[in-house]
Amino acid sequence: MYLYSYQVADVVVRTESDVPLSTFWRSMFDHFPVRHDAQPDICYRFQSIDPATLTLPPLDPDNQNRLLRCRHSFLDSNLLRSPLVRERLLVCTDYPNRVYFELRPDSVNLFDFMRREHIAFFSPHLGELITGFNIHPSLYAIFLPVFSSLMLHCCGVLRNNRVALFLAADGGGKTTVGKLALSGTILSDDHVMLRNVDGLVTAFGTPWGLTVSETLTARVGGLFWLEQGDHFELIPLGTPEILRALWNEHGGYFHVLPDDYKTWAFNFFAELCSQLPAYRMCFSKDYVDWNAIDAAMK
Repeated sequence: MYLYSYQVADVVVRTESDVPLSTFWRSMFDHFPVRHDAQPDICYRFQSIDPATLTLPPLDPDNQNRLLRCRHSFLDSNLLRSPLVRERLLVCTDYPNRVYFELRPDSVNLFDFMRREHIAFFSPHLGELITGFNIHPSLYAIFLPVFSSLMLHCCGVLRNNRVALFLAADGGGKTTVGKLALSGTILSDDHVMLRNVDGLVTAFGTPWGLTVSETLTARVGGLFWLEQGDHFELIPLGTPEILRALWNEHGGYFHVLPDDYKTWAFNFFAELCSQLPAYRMCFSKDYVDWNAIDAAMK
């Protein structure tokens, strides 16, 4: 068993895996060390299931109905014949609204919000694929509402004690803006964690990004939705427009959440968008007017 731990803000994450994580992921986590006495808040487990252990008969109608009461996607997998997998899933039927699982022919993904645990059971030939996918920031983001926090797909740049959040889909210019921030400090050029601290939306760096700063945190000063062009311009966005854009980009992070956490996430986004100035930011690949960014932030 391979063990890895990291910490973002005060949320401690432990990963237990039957197969080693890549050097790429391990090097990212090294920048976010855990206190020596810290207990994990979230646990990710990646467990290979030996085909020789698939000895159980198909689910009987009673147990099938018990699983159907849980929130799920698909309801068939070869791994349900594993005593270990079946027992773990049936435990969840005691709290069906606090779990979500995905059953596929050679894998089972379980999100247990009662125990704050994600387990990926998989056939041995899927090892590297499963661990690579399940270390993705979107999987980490799923549990953050449990800790009154959210993940934002953005580049966070700290300037004058305020963080500017630059938002875009993949390939939309987040890393480019980070490279142009010669007079600021980057929390992360791809994913930033947000939390309300003493009434202020506060940003924290995360392990996910080409450039990260593990110890930095500061209040958020503004939202900038990126649009690549041939000149620099800031165009004010209304609360409904930026809220719609944020939810469309991030709503996929939350589809497995229990309803109360999903509602909390939406309300947090709504509060974020109503508190902070928001702009559509047109920019060329070699110029950002940082004085204009500073003036636009709250």
